[in-house]
Amino acid sequence: MRGLLVLSVLLGAVFGKEDFVGHQVLRISVADEAQVQKITQDYGQDAAFTAILDTLDIFLEIVTNPDGFAFTHSTNRMWRKTRSHTAGSLCIGVDPNRNWDAGFGLSGASSNPCSETYHGKFANSEVEVKSIVDFVKDHGNIKAFISIHSYSQLLMYPYGYKTEPVPDQDELDQLSKAAVTA
Repeated sequence: MRGLLVLSVLLGAVFGKEDFVGHQVLRISVADEAQVQKITQDYGQDAAFTAILDTLDIFLEIVTNPDGFAFTHSTNRMWRKTRSHTAGSLCIGVDPNRNWDAGFGLSGASSNPCSETYHGKFANSEVEVKSIVDFVKDHGNIKAFISIHSYSQLLMYPYGYKTEPVPDQDELDQLSKAAVTA
């Protein structure tokens, strides 16, 4: 078994109501039949391309919040949270974007289970978030991690709750500018 170097993980439909995003993750990964055909034909023929695919893997999670996503199609089109039950509350769900251990409970998150931005009882409490955390820990050496959302038209790094520059700020600025003009 070869070692794993993950190039990128793409997350889609983190919030239940992000119907369009799952389709966009698929579109990004498999833009058209010609691209898929090129990948299958070039593998083994083009040395550089083959070397990349032999050493890097790309993982896609099309729908990160499947229960919330399904709920938007049956009951509440604008549902955002997971569908988990919070002990001691009649309110349902946790905002998966506020449930990560990075910045848990900081500005923008709520400790009220009835809030749309409820962060949960503790960091990574939601199975949707915990499964991604476990995946990252199990695989390690991830070079890019992209979470695509359908609102705000923002490109944020490293986290939305921080304002200080990151060590690779110049490189991220260049990548961001290239991404928005693509």
